[in-house]
Amino acid sequence: MTPIQYQKQLRLVEARRLLLATEIDATSAAYQVGYESATQFNREYARFFWSAANSRCTSIPGIDLVGES
Repeated sequence: MTPIQYQKQLRLVEARRLLLATEIDATSAAYQVGYESATQFNREYARFFWSAANSRCTSIPGIDLVGES
């Protein structure tokens, strides 16, 4: 994985965490993690997570969001 890919992954995972843990929308999450284009964020999010950023899910496999074991 290149440094750019790693940075993108970190941004996308943080955006997913924000979407799950708060009531913000996908566009706000995109801007909060550093994307300048909501369209680009949605495209990369869907490619990485295999779902649209505006669709809700309950967890991220392998990532603990609420401190539960």
